[in-house]
Amino acid sequence: MRSNAAILWLTFCCIAGSASAQDKPWVAETATRLENLREITLSPDKSRVIVHAGDRRFRLSLPRGLFLLSPMKDAKVQDHGATIPGGRIALGDGMVASARLTRPTNRYRHAVLGDAIEAGGLAVRFRNGGESEFSLPEDSVFEDLEPRIIALDGDEAVLTVRSYLGYGAALALYGITDGTLTPFAESPPIGQAHRWQNPVGAADFDGDGTDEIASVVTPHLSGILTLFRRADTVLEPVASLAGFSNHFIGSKVLGMHLIADINRDGILDIVIPSLGGRRLIAVTFAGGTARVLKTIDHDSRIVTSIVMANIDKSGAPEIVYGLANGSVTVIRR
Repeated sequence: MRSNAAILWLTFCCIAGSASAQDKPWVAETATRLENLREITLSPDKSRVIVHAGDRRFRLSLPRGLFLLSPMKDAKVQDHGATIPGGRIALGDGMVASARLTRPTNRYRHAVLGDAIEAGGLAVRFRNGGESEFSLPEDSVFEDLEPRIIALDGDEAVLTVRSYLGYGAALALYGITDGTLTPFAESPPIGQAHRWQNPVGAADFDGDGTDEIASVVTPHLSGILTLFRRADTVLEPVASLAGFSNHFIGSKVLGMHLIADINRDGILDIVIPSLGGRRLIAVTFAGGTARVLKTIDHDSRIVTSIVMANIDKSGAPEIVYGLANGSVTVIRR
C-alpha cells in the first residue's frame, strides 16, 4: 500500500519523454478564472480534476485542446466521524481502511489551521471492521486535519503532526501492533511553541532504496523542505533546503505540493510553491542533495492543492492548481 503521492507515481512514471521534453521550460496556461476559487482536488480514482469555487464544483477537462468546466452535482455529505473543524477522513487500501483525528481540544490555541480547536486523539478503522484509538497526554495535540496513511519501507503506518505545547510541531508516525495503534517514531519537535510543519509525503526521494518522509518545517517562516528517515523510534532529518511553503496561515488546504518523477530519472521529485507562494518549483533530492529542476513564476499566490491528472487523455499528465486571483492554472508537460 502506498500514499496518494506514490499512487500518482505508479500511475504516471512510466510515461516516456524525450530529453528535449524534459529540458523544456514549464509554461502555465489559465484554463479559466473563477470567483471564490477555494480548492482543486482529484476524484477518488485520481482520474478527474475537480475545481471547487464557493459551494460549486466543476470537472475540468481538455477535449480537442480546449479547456472545459462542467458543473457537477452537489456532493453528498457523509459523516466519517471527523470531530474537529475541517477534519477529513483518510482512506487506505491496506489493513488500515481509514484514519481520522478525534477528541477535539482547545489546549494549544495556535489557530494556524483557521481555528483554535485541535485533536487529542487519532483513530483508525481496520479492513476487518475493528478499530483502535491513540490518545495524547495533556502536553500535546495533533495539529492537523487529516492523517496520512502511508507505506514506509513496506510497513503500513499513519503519519500526522503532533504539536507540543512548549516545543512546537513534530512528525509523528504510528503503526499497528497486535491490532492496536501504536507510536512507531517521531521527529524532534521544532523547539518553540507555535511553530508548525506540514508533511508532504513518503517515498524514496534520494534513490538509495530507503524511504524518507518529506515535510516543510515552519512553512510560514523559513520554509525548510526537509527529508526525515526512520532510525528506530526517531525520525531523523537527513537533507533539507530552505525557501518553500505548502501552507498559508488560516488555510485548511494542506495539499499544496505534489510528488512525481518530473525529470523521469526513476526518482520521485517534489513540486511545491516558494515561500510567499508566487513561484512553483520542482525539487529533486537524488543522490542526497537538493537541486531545483524547474521553476515557473506567477503574479498571484498559489492557494489550492497541486494535483496531477491526464486531463487531455494523451501524453504526459498535466499539473493543475489555483491562484489567489481565481485562475485555474495548468502546466502541460
